[in-house]
Amino acid sequence: MLTKCLITYPRWYRNLSAAVLVTKQTVLGEQHPAIATSLNNLGLLVWKQGDRPAALAYLTRALEIWETALPAEHPDILESLWNLGELCRRSGRLAEAEGYFARARDIKARHPEYPGVSQGNRMMISQIGNNIKTINISMLLSNNSER
Repeated sequence: MLTKCLITYPRWYRNLSAAVLVTKQTVLGEQHPAIATSLNNLGLLVWKQGDRPAALAYLTRALEIWETALPAEHPDILESLWNLGELCRRSGRLAEAEGYFARARDIKARHPEYPGVSQGNRMMISQIGNNIKTINISMLLSNNSER
């Protein structure tokens, strides 16, 4: 049902998600990890709808909360770093993307079989090295074209 709403009524679904977020903030407080989860989900939703600036704001805020509320190498932080890296990469913000991917790669290297990381996230994180290589090549080509 919700998937149908997302596709058929994207603006309505976005407004509903934002209203749920406000309610959660009122009940749980603004620094609760559940708020970060809602912000992350809302960020992914608005990104899918094409609003990259709003997505960046939501995803950044989610990471800030998780970094304050959770241990430094928690899988939610890993996922958040990946999401921000991918958003920045797709937005042409390659230096920022590389930073996020590098941080995610460092966490993953210390926890290769992190029990909290889902199979999808493990597959996703395995792509980090490839994304960093792509970013480095893109930056190198960009620098060479300026000469």
